[in-house]
Amino acid sequence: MKKPKPIEPGNYNGFIVNPAEVVLQKKLQPLDFFCTQGSGFIGWSIRKITKNLSPDRECDYNHAGLLPDGTACTLEALWHVESKNLFEHYEGCKVLIGRYIELTPKKYLSAIKSIQRHIDQSYPKRRLFFHLLNLAHFIHWTNAVVCSEFVAKALFHAGARDHNYWGTTPDIIADEIEEQLNKSRTGPNYEIIYNNKLPWLIYKYCYECKKLYFTPIVDKYCNHCKKRLRDELAIPHRDIRVKAQEYNHLKLTYISKLY
Repeated sequence: MKKPKPIEPGNYNGFIVNPAEVVLQKKLQPLDFFCTQGSGFIGWSIRKITKNLSPDRECDYNHAGLLPDGTACTLEALWHVESKNLFEHYEGCKVLIGRYIELTPKKYLSAIKSIQRHIDQSYPKRRLFFHLLNLAHFIHWTNAVVCSEFVAKALFHAGARDHNYWGTTPDIIADEIEEQLNKSRTGPNYEIIYNNKLPWLIYKYCYECKKLYFTPIVDKYCNHCKKRLRDELAIPHRDIRVKAQEYNHLKLTYISKLY
């Protein structure tokens, strides 16, 4: 069973449907970055192979991306370098969110400028073979980057990394954060903003705000007005109510089959 597709955010004849919203997003800042642990076969395979190449023989993450604006909108190398909603796309996944703590406006602009050429670029699938052989540090005949190289390039040009980005894996990025946190003499370059599974989301309605929110299942109160949230049956817009009911039912069924 596939995860159901959410209702497209927007204005439906005066009725507002909001994108995914999690309290965590209030903590995000420009150029925060993340590593994720996928639940599919491809993600599992990448972790297994990367684990054998890792010095500590451990690997929790198989993907990485940027949060360039400090919002839930990502910029990451999937099949193309594109944008997703972090909380919607990676709900239920283990996620590590890191931050380069010495970022300045000048460093930020340098980092963004360095990755602009990659936007909409196709994923360099042929280079994956060299990553598997741990040769991607040396062999890169194309300017296209894999997900973790994309993040590492931005951090390199921001001044967070003292070496180049070719051949970087999500595991390397996660390990660098952990290593920097333990540098008592020079102090850390990074801090961890979040290190846990992202919450599962369903639709809930706020009578006070008169808006439909795509929010964590465990949330009982509106993040804006602090009033108690209602279930989808309270939605006044009939078509949206039907869609939200269908989505929530399919979503809860999908989650139940995972555990």
